[in-house]
Amino acid sequence: MIIREANLDDKQVWDSFVDKYNGNFNYYFDCRYIDVEEGINQLIIETDTNQWVGICCFYKLKKRLYSLLRINGFLFRTDITDGEKYTATRNILDYIEENHSSQCSTFFIQEENALDSELIKPNPALIDHGFRFRNYAQQGFPCEHILPLKAPFRENIWMGTWSQKLRQDLTKVAKSGVKIIQDQELKYLDIYIDMYKANYKRHKKQPPDRNRIINECNIFKNKIKFFIACTNEEPVVILKCEYTRSTCYLSAIGSFTKGTSDANKLCYKAAIEDACNAGYQFADFGYSYTEGLAKLKDRFKFQRIPIKMYEKRYSFARVFLELTPGLINSCLRNPEHIKENGKVILDRILRW
Repeated sequence: MIIREANLDDKQVWDSFVDKYNGNFNYYFDCRYIDVEEGINQLIIETDTNQWVGICCFYKLKKRLYSLLRINGFLFRTDITDGEKYTATRNILDYIEENHSSQCSTFFIQEENALDSELIKPNPALIDHGFRFRNYAQQGFPCEHILPLKAPFRENIWMGTWSQKLRQDLTKVAKSGVKIIQDQELKYLDIYIDMYKANYKRHKKQPPDRNRIINECNIFKNKIKFFIACTNEEPVVILKCEYTRSTCYLSAIGSFTKGTSDANKLCYKAAIEDACNAGYQFADFGYSYTEGLAKLKDRFKFQRIPIKMYEKRYSFARVFLELTPGLINSCLRNPEHIKENGKVILDRILRW
């Protein structure tokens, strides 16, 4: 198998590959143009006869004293064998390490489980390449949330999948005067960004870069839609959805206040209904790292899909520089953090 870097001539075939094999939104070729500083790299795995076997996107985040490598999964053809996947994965990792691992502290890989899989089995290609299978969070986290869709929405999802209690709650919100409007032209982009950044400020986190969000929406204008919850004609919640050929991603939501009187849930309902009736196969509610967030998504009957995490380390000194600031920050915000998670913290620093 041959590993090569994708170029502009590959764009059409690349995006067709993503659509054919149900790759997630972040696999699309033009993601390379959203944030050039993030260091996204796109690899193609092909046979000697130029037949594509798979694709991979990886990121190299460069800091002053160290760099990080990250892969959010691999996308392979569905008709290749497990042995071919093993070989292709090993070849990808060899290529990245040989050409991009200089000055790196950590190589981190996040891999989704199959929708119908009940067990988390470590990827043998990663284990054999020196990666450790990590589980820092409590059992079952992080996880992705997927809802299989089947039209018509009212018959199969509203009445067939969702509980009577959820239907009553959503109906109550609608009767309170909250109305949902759709925005395919992204006219609400500026207010969405303000609302989205307000979420981060409430949680005392660094807000995302405004220009990056604008850039993404401009590049993927035909694959993004806003759902706006309004009260008295004023937006109170805005949900951004992204679309591949098969899936609607409920990717981000913003509001100026924490309490929205469940207007956020009416946005989710509207987006799911719209996607279902439009013929999409799945709704993707993103990742959860805590039980509280996961329970909200459980109400809409999204299936929890385990996420497998792997880590390979190259330099103790660089790993120390990478991890220490975040751990100190976490402990300053929550002094009980060390008491509650002492073993996990030690494992995070010392276990190679």
